[in-house]
Amino acid sequence: ESKLFFSYFYWAINCGALVSYTLIAYIVQYGVPFLDVPVSWGFFVGMVIVTASMTIGIIAYLWGSYRFEILKPKGSMLSTALRIVLTAASSSRNNEDNHETETQILHPLLDDISRKSNVRKEGRENFSENAKEDSWQYNRLPSSWLDSAHPTFSKANIEAVKYVLRLIPWLLMMVAFWAIYGQTKTAFQLQGCSMDPRMSSSFEIPVTFMNIFNNMSILTLVPVFEKYLYPYLKRRYNYVPSMLDKIGMGLFISGLAMVVAGGIEMFRLQHVPPPCFYGDAECEATLSPCKDLKNYGEGDILPQKSSISIFWQIPQFIMVGIAEIFASITSYEFFYSQAPMEMRSVSQACNMITNACGSWITIPLVLLVNT
Repeated sequence: ESKLFFSYFYWAINCGALVSYTLIAYIVQYGVPFLDVPVSWGFFVGMVIVTASMTIGIIAYLWGSYRFEILKPKGSMLSTALRIVLTAASSSRNNEDNHETETQILHPLLDDISRKSNVRKEGRENFSENAKEDSWQYNRLPSSWLDSAHPTFSKANIEAVKYVLRLIPWLLMMVAFWAIYGQTKTAFQLQGCSMDPRMSSSFEIPVTFMNIFNNMSILTLVPVFEKYLYPYLKRRYNYVPSMLDKIGMGLFISGLAMVVAGGIEMFRLQHVPPPCFYGDAECEATLSPCKDLKNYGEGDILPQKSSISIFWQIPQFIMVGIAEIFASITSYEFFYSQAPMEMRSVSQACNMITNACGSWITIPLVLLVNT
């Protein structure tokens, strides 16, 4: 059930994104001509629609909140986890006498490695999705430097922190994924600004419109994967892809999308008009769709768009969307299931931080592209 929840949670997010990249993007860039709303008012009208949507969402949340069981806060596990790490790091005591001899017992969430060891590479970690939520405390991890935080902190809390810290390698992998995803909002947009956005001789699409191919691939394929692909793989090949399998596939497809985007960029550069200047009517007709002629004057070089259609970007957006289904959706489930109940909010917060870190990585990449 948790797997389906995260899949359709992500599906709902992309429903909202689809509206943003179509209706809102068009209004912001071109206004609402049939209602006599000029381009200069486009941003205002677009933000009014977004604000109204958010208001409706808040009202719906408040109206339905009584249906949920609201638990009273029992303190911050995040602050407890930080204190455990700091205490263990600063401790110079040897706490071996305070710990029972611990043998490495495999966590139930890792039981795929034992069940599939006869058909998969030995030592590969796999994760089961059917572990009991409270079973982690009966399956102690090997002793580590964190154990020196006992007896200041309970062994149960120390074990909880150990389970979260062991996820750091997977968190770093997700930083790389989100850095790639960030290109759909940065480098892909800059590339689109240098391509021809016309659908016909009289109609142009906003550059951000191309994101709908990312959203549509997710909206279309999430149900297909859940209802057909995964059951088919299980029925036909007796293969149920683990969460790490899916994340690995997502990373591979996202990397492949960057290769495709690079190839399209090389193709685009071969069809860029020669530099030209303000005042040249033919030059002004091929001005980049992301630039405003009013911002240029006599003697200025005008940035030109390529004769290549922006729709050449469709494959790279779709591939990133497919990568999200494998990597992003699965990461929600992964970091939820791999942490004890008390640490699930911390684990998911760490997962969200990877998105922020990946976005920060795109900043120097954008500066490099702009230069």
